[in-house]
Amino acid sequence: MKIMEKTDNGYQLNRALWRDDDRAEFVTYVNSLGGGGEKAAFEQKIMNTKYPCIGVPSPDVEKIVREIAKGNYTSFIDLWITDNYTCLVIVGKLIARIKDFSTLKRYLNEYIKLVDCWGGCDCLKFNITKGNGDEFFAFARELTKSENPFGRRIGLVIMLKTVNEKYIDGVLETCRSLSAETHYYVNMANAWLVSECFVRQRDKTLKLIQSGELNKFVQNKAISKCRDSYRVTADDKELLKRYKKQTDKTDDKLSD
Repeated sequence: MKIMEKTDNGYQLNRALWRDDDRAEFVTYVNSLGGGGEKAAFEQKIMNTKYPCIGVPSPDVEKIVREIAKGNYTSFIDLWITDNYTCLVIVGKLIARIKDFSTLKRYLNEYIKLVDCWGGCDCLKFNITKGNGDEFFAFARELTKSENPFGRRIGLVIMLKTVNEKYIDGVLETCRSLSAETHYYVNMANAWLVSECFVRQRDKTLKLIQSGELNKFVQNKAISKCRDSYRVTADDKELLKRYKKQTDKTDDKLSD
């Protein structure tokens, strides 16, 4: 492995070991990539996070993650550098790359304590395979019972990668189990998951929608997503209209 490989501007990301005294230098480097001004303000508004947003372009974030991952990236994670939203995302993306499942789970449980917005959940890209699918699915179900709403959202995000014949019954049961959910970002993730289930496992998902067991927000938002999807037939789009629930002005006022 090549160690101490430099980026275009000379900053070294591929390291044999990250130490605590690297923290300030790394944050300075990340800040130097930020767009600032309107870009940072727009990111802050969209993410609605307590962490300062600096508007670093996504390609730059991905490049940083790739370079750090070539070296001893767990030593970087151990620094828990979360001075701004970009740093938080970099930590999360590196955690998602950890191959040993028990180690990944330990780090992810710590990461969940730090996340306070949807972006910190949806940035996580896990390598879910036949070999580790059962572990990921069990962990996802565990997370959907978390007291932390962003832990619940991450559980649902993981489940998006397990929508297949093997796990569909468990996925739909999880969707159903969140009928009393009031947190906006959890309900949005649940609706996203239900719509994906309809695309991939239509018949079983249709039965859940027909049962009316989902809360109004999730049911209607999932139907809306399906009707907007090119992967759903015109006939099914018309069929789903029958199952929209009647709403009033208070139905969509879910907590943040």
